[in-house]
Amino acid sequence: MKKKAPNKIRFIVILMIVVWIAMIFSQLDFLQLNIDNQKSLFETKVETALHRATTDINFKTFEQLQLENPELKNEKMNFSDTTSIFVEFANELQIEKWDKFTVNDFINMHNMVKAMNIHFDYLNLGFPAIDSIIKDCLNKENIHYPCEIGIYSYGSKKFIYASSEAYLTNLEKSSIRHKIISLESDGSKRLDELVLFFPKINVKLWIHNFSYHFYLIFILIVVLFCFISTISIIRQQDEVSNLKTNFVNSMTHEIKTPVATISLACQALQDESIQKDKAMISTYLNVISEENDRIKQLAEEVLNLVRVGGKKIPNPIDININKVIENVSKMHELPAKEKDGEIILQLNAANDLIAGDKIHIGNAISNLIDNALKYGGKNPTVTITTENTENSIVISVKDNGIGIRKIDQHKVFDEFFRVDTGNIHDVKGHGLGLNYVKHVAEFHGGSVDVKSEFHHGSTFILTLPLKN
Repeated sequence: MKKKAPNKIRFIVILMIVVWIAMIFSQLDFLQLNIDNQKSLFETKVETALHRATTDINFKTFEQLQLENPELKNEKMNFSDTTSIFVEFANELQIEKWDKFTVNDFINMHNMVKAMNIHFDYLNLGFPAIDSIIKDCLNKENIHYPCEIGIYSYGSKKFIYASSEAYLTNLEKSSIRHKIISLESDGSKRLDELVLFFPKINVKLWIHNFSYHFYLIFILIVVLFCFISTISIIRQQDEVSNLKTNFVNSMTHEIKTPVATISLACQALQDESIQKDKAMISTYLNVISEENDRIKQLAEEVLNLVRVGGKKIPNPIDININKVIENVSKMHELPAKEKDGEIILQLNAANDLIAGDKIHIGNAISNLIDNALKYGGKNPTVTITTENTENSIVISVKDNGIGIRKIDQHKVFDEFFRVDTGNIHDVKGHGLGLNYVKHVAEFHGGSVDVKSEFHHGSTFILTLPLKN
């Protein structure tokens, strides 16, 4: 069962989440504000272009009329003050706001053709020509986004032209508009409206601003990474703290038992009746010696980890692994027989020569055998094999024990870690043996791995480089 995260971790996680979410929303607001400003500037530029396009359309219409009507060829545009006429047009067509310059141009042209009873209609240019004029004016304002063009008639209250019927609904809702007037030969006027819609402008603006705000997104990612790293470090420290606590409890138990036994044996030896019995004295002395060896072995395992902490072997010597395994396995024959078990050697490696520290190599193999016997059950069978790969010797220590759950397999080489067997003291140990084996393997430029299936035994694989 997993332990609940400490309150401090939960508090930091919640705080980090709140801070990160606040940063995201603040940056999104800032980004949206920027986009709104960009969109406003964009629409202003489009309106300027549309204003110019309206004027150009009127001029092109007038030039066409000059070609069709020789009497207009010598006429020139006059930009005189026509405020009174502008007011008249505005009232007649119910126009609340209109650019004065464009109206003046239009009115001057219309005054000329009105006197001659000529029909002045910009639609005579044709829709392709009108499209071309509008797009040319957009290009002059450096607006190169795809756009849809429509012409809305106030008289018929519908679009008399749309560059694409698919975008007709969008054109109806578009706010980018500019009024334009046609004059009939009888002096009546028709009010239309040039309408533009840019289908992909929002996406384009987001992409454009995304590049400007890349550094903000980068900062958010860095902050998130720091948050996750902090939580990971805190969790690791918490796990190490728990493992150390378990280690101290286990060490206390391991030391307490032999110390208590030695104390009882010493008290017994002080008994005068026992002092006269040499057999009893010998028995109690053996107990003291055995318990003392247990304490000494525990101290040695702790010290071995310190000794193997370097990066290079101080004085490497030639070592025949097969011979080391034979010698070490003999030391474990008696414990194996006491459990009605056996140690089987299959030393198939033809080349078993490595350069290293003989004591550490022996201790590492001894730890693997000892571990296999501990977790091998009532009748442990430990099979030790060696074989060669291209430049290495592979030592496998296989047992028929309880196996290791997959969730624990990547942790078995961690310092202080012990596989949960239901009772922390039913198998003696303190979580240092396999960690020591890992250090020895890396110390010699090798590696150690485990293959296991729960309830079907484990195989520890120690790989060491051969001597060149």
